[in-house]
Amino acid sequence: MEKEDGMSHVTVFFSIVIMIGILIGGFFLIKNIYNNEKLETLKTNLVTLQAKVKVTAEEVVVKKEGVTYIGRKVSDILEDETIKSVIEKGIISSEEENFEGYYLLESKEDYSKLKVKNLNDKKTIVNYITFEIIYLEGFEINNTIYYKLSDFSKINEKKEIVNETTSEIVNEFAGESN
Repeated sequence: MEKEDGMSHVTVFFSIVIMIGILIGGFFLIKNIYNNEKLETLKTNLVTLQAKVKVTAEEVVVKKEGVTYIGRKVSDILEDETIKSVIEKGIISSEEENFEGYYLLESKEDYSKLKVKNLNDKKTIVNYITFEIIYLEGFEINNTIYYKLSDFSKINEKKEIVNETTSEIVNEFAGESN
């Protein structure tokens, strides 16, 4: 019998399995990077909106001529389906006293008055007293939906915990292999 120098069937099979594993890992890595960039873009847009809300609120307090709060006052539209949904989900507590300071931004005109460009088609609720920004579409991470700008700090804390845990595992693994 003649000796063959090619790869055996088992070697080919394992090579294909390894390539598939690398492709799947690459897919999830790219998906994770995309979601992180999407999250950072949203956070930047909401922080910009928050800054514009603060400026508007300060102008209203000093009674600058022609400046009013922008959007529809939430206390006036409690029967609106969007507002009912927000209260049912517990995003805004139903115990809020008269929903003071909460306004719904829902049109391109609302955002253009605030000079914010990147949220034109999105609905947000802003509070001109606490400066809380509520993004009504929410952002899902690990089966948890976040709505408030203040929730982004929770997301960053969770990322730091995951990064620390991953680093510990890598260091532990590296220590054992030496």
